[in-house]
Amino acid sequence: MKMIDGHHSRIGRYFGIAHKSDDNYPLTAHSHVGYEIVWLLEGEAQFILDDQFYTLMPGHMLIFKGFIMHKVRLPEKVRYVRRIIHFHPDFVPLWDNEQLQLGRILDQPGKQAHLIWLNDELARACCGLFDRLLDEFGSEGRWGWETAIQLALQELLVLLAREVRSEQGVEEYHPQTDKERLLKAILGRLNKGWKEGCRLDDLAGELFLSKYYLCHFFKEEMGVTLQQYVVRKKITEAKKLLVLTEWPVKEVCYQVGYQTTSHFIKSFKQVTGVTPEHFRRTSRDSRE
Repeated sequence: MKMIDGHHSRIGRYFGIAHKSDDNYPLTAHSHVGYEIVWLLEGEAQFILDDQFYTLMPGHMLIFKGFIMHKVRLPEKVRYVRRIIHFHPDFVPLWDNEQLQLGRILDQPGKQAHLIWLNDELARACCGLFDRLLDEFGSEGRWGWETAIQLALQELLVLLAREVRSEQGVEEYHPQTDKERLLKAILGRLNKGWKEGCRLDDLAGELFLSKYYLCHFFKEEMGVTLQQYVVRKKITEAKKLLVLTEWPVKEVCYQVGYQTTSHFIKSFKQVTGVTPEHFRRTSRDSRE
């Protein structure tokens, strides 16, 4: 499971980290394997996860499952300075430890993400761990570097899980503007009816909008068309089933709303660049 594009080391399949201060970020709604952590250092950012909104201010850290359709929105002319980690839970030694229950805390059913406010003490601790991770990740070949990365990542996750357990997180953002409320309503409908598909006429009628305005508004806000979003949602759900179940591709195809295997495979390859079987095989190779 290649976590960072272009990084082909063994660890790069499970873990990636970067400090960024540019506008190089995905402009469209997307999903990926593993988990993502975003620590906002400067600016403001709004993350949309399915139909939930999270607004990050400096000092906020967001951890969420990559197998969720997500997109970041930024105010105009605002710097977006952040530290980002992608990781696969198989890379974390104590993720499934029964006593620690790290995975259960950070992967609660029905909870898309955890937004955490870092106080001064926690921020200093996280800063030290991020610095260690950046240093080790950039020193491939150093003796014990994989273990050093695993230990620092695990320590960071323990600190975040501690905050989640103590309910010190920040609540989900509730849309305030008319545009935000409209976008949430559209996303709610799409994420509820993605399997059967949403007819444009029905969606426009429910929201009392013209079809032209609905399509234009959604594409401008999410970077993809309504149809493209539904297809990506289906492929996201298919990736989950390919990784988490033993179902044959034909069964996965039907479970995500496709009528023919050939159409499903074509759509899957268009979105991911690989076939479902290749995706499943690569995922399992990464976990061995």
